[in-house]
Amino acid sequence: DPEEIATRVRDAGIVGLGGATFPTHVKLISGREKGVELLIVNGCECEPYLTADHRVMLEATRAVLCGALLAARACGGAGIVVAVEDNKPDAARALEREATGTDIRIVTVKTKYPMGGERELVPAVTGRVIPAGGLPLDVGVVVINVGTAAAIARAVLRGGALTHRVVTVTGAVHQPGNVLAPIGAPCRELIAFCGGLKPDAARIVAGGPMMGFALADLDTPLTKGTSGLVVLSREDIEREAETECVRCARCVDVCPTRLVPTKIALAARHELWDRAEELHASDCNECGCCAYVCPARIPRVQLIKVAKARIAEKRRKTG
Repeated sequence: DPEEIATRVRDAGIVGLGGATFPTHVKLISGREKGVELLIVNGCECEPYLTADHRVMLEATRAVLCGALLAARACGGAGIVVAVEDNKPDAARALEREATGTDIRIVTVKTKYPMGGERELVPAVTGRVIPAGGLPLDVGVVVINVGTAAAIARAVLRGGALTHRVVTVTGAVHQPGNVLAPIGAPCRELIAFCGGLKPDAARIVAGGPMMGFALADLDTPLTKGTSGLVVLSREDIEREAETECVRCARCVDVCPTRLVPTKIALAARHELWDRAEELHASDCNECGCCAYVCPARIPRVQLIKVAKARIAEKRRKTG
């Protein structure tokens, strides 16, 4: 029963394990109410360095596909596509073997950051473009992560709550790898499990190097949305001094949302929040590509984040 599946997913505390942590049962219920046509199971890593989803597809293949079938049922019988990056042929083969005899399609997509984002993945798989300010639901699609799909299978078939998740621990640690860790465990314990920090370790990032955030305390607990711990060395965090924008437009070229980051960042720097809103700052997915390619080393993402926060605050006040 679709409602029973959604109820069990809710009771198990399942959220999006790709990082967004949106309640999964809400997606499933909304998908059924809107009559979505397609469920995309996202097997694309959300960030560089991270391989947690890859390991889930290889080691919990059947659970991923079973969870996909259950999620599609909860959505009212949507078709199913599992999207895998083309640099993971072993995962694609494993999924294809297990999917034999089902209507699940395994599709490979180009390995290009940030393909793990919904706004990039949905057009790559379906050709449909999510409208500005919209959701995949607006184009008849629901997207869930492979880890989320596996968690759905465990919740519905075994009654298991979401208590563990796979986390990539990599960078300046002695034994980098993927760990099935209990949610709430101190990050310190995961790093110790992976052999501890190397002498040149300088910063620990929760998430990935592009969208993650630095930890101030190693006793910070692992959350449902923590897909990785990336330990950066002193060399990794060396940063050149910021200079003036040279109007090279590299940030415009790489923006997956087709924004003009240089103008949004400039508006934010001068606290021109209305101008930033006109430039669609709220549509930024904070992928970090603009800051990564900037030869002037301008912290565009941080500036745009501030603009988004101010715009959201203004909208709350005005209703």
